[in-house]
Amino acid sequence: NSTAIFAELEGVDNKNTDPSIIRSAATAAIDRWDSDLTIFTDGSAVGGSLEGGAAAVVRILDDPPRYEKILARGAAFTSSFEEECAALDLAIDWIRDNCVPTSRPLIVTDSQSLCKALAGYDPAISPLKSLLES
Repeated sequence: NSTAIFAELEGVDNKNTDPSIIRSAATAAIDRWDSDLTIFTDGSAVGGSLEGGAAAVVRILDDPPRYEKILARGAAFTSSFEEECAALDLAIDWIRDNCVPTSRPLIVTDSQSLCKALAGYDPAISPLKSLLES
């Protein structure tokens, strides 16, 4: 198993970069990975701390491509970061339940803080990181 985490997009300096440049850089990074399926994740909370939710959209590269959507209601009192983690957990569960050893999945998130936590040492997400690496 090979896990690679990229917390930066080439050519993107910060979140205020022109959205078309961000989209182009993200598309190029996804295309370079050459995966057979891509899972897009997102988590959010109202005002950053209430009524959370998480989602994952799976794009399976068949001809034509197939899509699956996974939704989860979050906690009443939560954080956007916790919901981003929950969305990643949905993606990992889907991979564990549906992929074969030769699959080459790609998980895409818009959460730079989650990517940085996964790339470094953050004891709060150690269980999630272990799942990702297994």
